[in-house]
Amino acid sequence: MKQLLTHWTFDRASVILFVMTILFIVLTKSFKKKVITACISLLLILCFFSPLHILSAQYLFSAHMTVHVILLLCIGPLLVLSLSPNAKQFHSLFDFIKQHPILSWLAGVAIMWFWHVPVIFNSAMSSMHHSSLDFISVIEAMSLIVAGILFSAPIIHPNRKYRIDALSGVVYLFTACIACSLLGL
Repeated sequence: MKQLLTHWTFDRASVILFVMTILFIVLTKSFKKKVITACISLLLILCFFSPLHILSAQYLFSAHMTVHVILLLCIGPLLVLSLSPNAKQFHSLFDFIKQHPILSWLAGVAIMWFWHVPVIFNSAMSSMHHSSLDFISVIEAMSLIVAGILFSAPIIHPNRKYRIDALSGVVYLFTACIACSLLGL
């Protein structure tokens, strides 16, 4: 255990992420955005620069899945929550998602299934053994975060105008849980 704690990665990427987080927190006036930014940064550091990254890339499938869950179900939704309810950013995207929630459901579920197709999974894992953050790992992480944003937007968008109704939300989340449980089996 002591040896594992020494496996923190402090490289250029981790330092840049840390400095950008501090700058954003200092320059942002909204307390909510400061907290969300700090949480996102801590989760990214946990996933890519802590011993969890070594465990997920080299040793434990459970650690690997923990990273996937953090990216898809924590960082993605936190990015959605960081949006201002009145902002016009991505207005047409969130309007489209509300009109077609099945597409955002598919994005969340399909990306998780995609990265666990045996050939793709084995290729991604073997490339992680050779370098810490290679191209495939970055694509995998970014796709999970984007899928997390798309998946969570119809449920938790700060502007209620872009959310689906509550009963549809229950069905949306329940069926996603079943789909991912089948993947887990």
